[in-house]
Amino acid sequence: MAKLVAELLLEAAAALERGQGAGLQQTASPSEPKVAVSESQPQPRPGTSTLQESRAASMARETVQSEVTRLFSPYARPNVKPLGNLRRSIPPKPTKKMTYTHKFFCLNGRRDDEVPKLSHRAELVQTGLGERKIVFSDKHCTAGEFEAHLQKEFPKLKDGGGFQLLRPYGSTRSKILEIIPCPAEGYTPKYLEAYGIHTATVYVRPLQRDLSLDKDLPPIENNSWTPRRRKTTSHLSPSTMARQPTLPTVRSIHTVLLLLQT
Repeated sequence: MAKLVAELLLEAAAALERGQGAGLQQTASPSEPKVAVSESQPQPRPGTSTLQESRAASMARETVQSEVTRLFSPYARPNVKPLGNLRRSIPPKPTKKMTYTHKFFCLNGRRDDEVPKLSHRAELVQTGLGERKIVFSDKHCTAGEFEAHLQKEFPKLKDGGGFQLLRPYGSTRSKILEIIPCPAEGYTPKYLEAYGIHTATVYVRPLQRDLSLDKDLPPIENNSWTPRRRKTTSHLSPSTMARQPTLPTVRSIHTVLLLLQT
């Protein structure tokens, strides 16, 4: 490696000498015979030789510089990628899912088009329907996920053969409900926001069949169900119970009265 560098330096010095020699040949040699110049020929301006010498020297330096660059090009510093490109190659952090929270009210009739009265509201709540505040874990969920979550909150909705979403018509105090148009891909939280629901309660209505108003019963075992009875336990031992005084019965009192009368 050291021998190769030394050879390169020698070649650079030789090129430098060749360049200086070429520059000197362009200038007039002092040993050349002087040529008589007639009065008609133009005389050289003073300082012309100095200008030519400076030009020749600059050309020689450029030649040497290009030769040195050519010789030492294999030892040039490799290209380094800027830090900005490295930063761009880092993958972005995954964004957190945005939740969606809203109030939904499940109706039981497929033809219900009015806000239910207070008495009917209480009946719907007791049967697993009515109003609930539902939280969706992903605001950008699909229509299938949206429907599955509604059926999870209102299990009886599975028996309705589909569902429709409604909202109060006009002012917030209106009792009339209007259907929210269903898009081709189905209802989603993103669609409800774009439709302009804001904070209004969304009413869920079965599409084909009315929902049952029967209360949920515990699971039936062996095709029979009997209500559970509360077990009564006594904290007294048998010996203690034997020592407890017994109260007279009605029959014994009646017998005593008969004996007193005789």
